[in-house]
Amino acid sequence: MRQPKPYFKKQRNAWYANIGPNHRPVKLAEGKGSEKTAWDKYHILMAGRQPLGDDPLIKPLVQQFVDHHFSKSSRRTYEFYLEPLNSWLEYMEKECKRIKCVSELKPYHVGRWIDSRRYKRRSRRVRGQKGHTGGEYRTEVTRKKISQNHERNLLRGVKACFNWAADEEIIGRNPLAKLKIPKAIPRGDEAYLMPEEWERLVAAVTDAPFLDFLTILKETGCRPREAAIVENRWYNRHGACWEFPKEESKGKEENRIVHLNKKATEICRRLALKHPEGPIFRTRLGTRWRRGALNKRCQTLANKLGLHVTPYSIRHTFATDAIIKGVDLQTIAILMGHKDLRMLSRIYQHVKKRSDHVKEGLRKATGEVA
Repeated sequence: MRQPKPYFKKQRNAWYANIGPNHRPVKLAEGKGSEKTAWDKYHILMAGRQPLGDDPLIKPLVQQFVDHHFSKSSRRTYEFYLEPLNSWLEYMEKECKRIKCVSELKPYHVGRWIDSRRYKRRSRRVRGQKGHTGGEYRTEVTRKKISQNHERNLLRGVKACFNWAADEEIIGRNPLAKLKIPKAIPRGDEAYLMPEEWERLVAAVTDAPFLDFLTILKETGCRPREAAIVENRWYNRHGACWEFPKEESKGKEENRIVHLNKKATEICRRLALKHPEGPIFRTRLGTRWRRGALNKRCQTLANKLGLHVTPYSIRHTFATDAIIKGVDLQTIAILMGHKDLRMLSRIYQHVKKRSDHVKEGLRKATGEVA
């Protein structure tokens, strides 16, 4: 489908472009000498900065949505929408070249994109038979593992764009209104590391910066993102804690305080001297820990040890160990930054992996232990 371009009408002495609903002519500028003005207005319209009726182009609409979050939302929210929308647009330009307008879009086009994320094509050279040189290239299709929660976030990112456009009345109808979003799967029973499993994990990590990061999660119960972004200016040495301002805290409603024990304090003091500015915890290359890189390192470690290792499994391990040691739930919720006890009720399921603790509870319940 060819893009419309400005053209000059002698009879009306004006520049026009067929970019409105049903490709009707839209007047851009008057006079033959106003070609530059006409092109400037044309680019503004094609960029989606002004409504083009009930059927705008998909790409400018997506750009308008991304620009909105760039100026109005936090960086984390902006990046949440940016990655899936960029990936989806690349797929549409490659596989669905004829689909340009919002009215032509269907949930099917998003579903096919998700399928493309599950499979990976690669070409490899296959050697010839014995006694022959050379070989031939064959294309193999391999299945990539994509979690249901990751699929859910990808779909949410794309659907949110058209929900916003419909709410802002940029489009008359959301073409993805019937797109089904899978339910989120809560982290299961495996999201807990037994004491001997944690010792195996520590012994297997040879990268000191990575071990420091995992240790700080285990000793404080903080969120992985909090450890990734904490800076020297938020590190209170006298109070042995991190004090995040409201705008950097989850929910952005109140300041978040992460308390440090002796082991965590020693790590922070050492790294704060090494990195006086910027993030305290960094990779061995000196860069900030990113979610993708951190998850990849944990997955490699999990495959090596045969354990379920994620940044949040270590955070859950902190909470479960605190419950087993008799710390009251309200204190644990404060340490972890929870507003209430609902999240901790999910962590109770990890306690059943500690059969020694469960049996001890049974003996107390039946009066065998005073």
